[in-house]
Amino acid sequence: MRKTLLCGVLAAVFALPALAADKAAFSVNGVAVPQARLDAMVQQMQQQGQADSPQLRSAMREQLVLMEILRQEAIKRGMDKSADFRAEVETFTARALANLVVRDWMRTHPISDADLRAEFAKLQTQVGRKEYRARHVLVDSEAEAQTVLADLKKGKAFAQIAQAQSKDTGSKAKGGELDWASADTYVPEFSQALTKLQAGQVAAAPVKTQFGWHVIKLIDSREVTPPKFDEVKEQLAVQVRRDRVQAEIEKRVAGAKVEKTEGLSPDLLNKTDILGE
Repeated sequence: MRKTLLCGVLAAVFALPALAADKAAFSVNGVAVPQARLDAMVQQMQQQGQADSPQLRSAMREQLVLMEILRQEAIKRGMDKSADFRAEVETFTARALANLVVRDWMRTHPISDADLRAEFAKLQTQVGRKEYRARHVLVDSEAEAQTVLADLKKGKAFAQIAQAQSKDTGSKAKGGELDWASADTYVPEFSQALTKLQAGQVAAAPVKTQFGWHVIKLIDSREVTPPKFDEVKEQLAVQVRRDRVQAEIEKRVAGAKVEKTEGLSPDLLNKTDILGE
């Protein structure tokens, strides 16, 4: 994924015009590569979450040198006049322009501290203040679940039963143990049964969910101290910005007249990387 993003960044950067007046970052075989090209590449990598640093600039410079060498070779072979090249340029140009529109919208719609605090307050009401660590055995039928309960009453170890019978491949090897999580992480039926238990207690009756029948045991619970605003401010800014950009793009998609839509996914927004995924 990282390599794909970098290739996209490089291609987009090389689509930038090289102006004679630009300060050169370096030259390859006497051909100057403008500083603006390196700066643009660093900026795009920053948008992928990397901090500007001498190490990043050095790595990007090395990539640009390699790309310039290959670019010159491609021109020698006349590849810059091929239909394939023109099609790729059009694709990268469209992508670069789309990214510019998004960046311009973000620039003209800054997120205020008040916006972030409002989002933080909203999240505070949604996040559970308690976490649970549980075990469960997932089986296909109520009869199987009742057999599990009967075996537990006979003294058989919960972990042993889970390893032998549970259909949950994610927890089976761990004896049915689930990681610490808030109750709202689980489907409602599971959550409601879990929160009624005391530490060490097994639910008296199997619980049916969309996944099958569960026998649930609460190992322990703990109070959770929510993070402070300053601790999550940066992550909040990223999420709020993304949500707002996506909402703006959805308006454009809804208002666009798209013809020849055969094969076009209705989940269009979730398949694009314009939002920086």
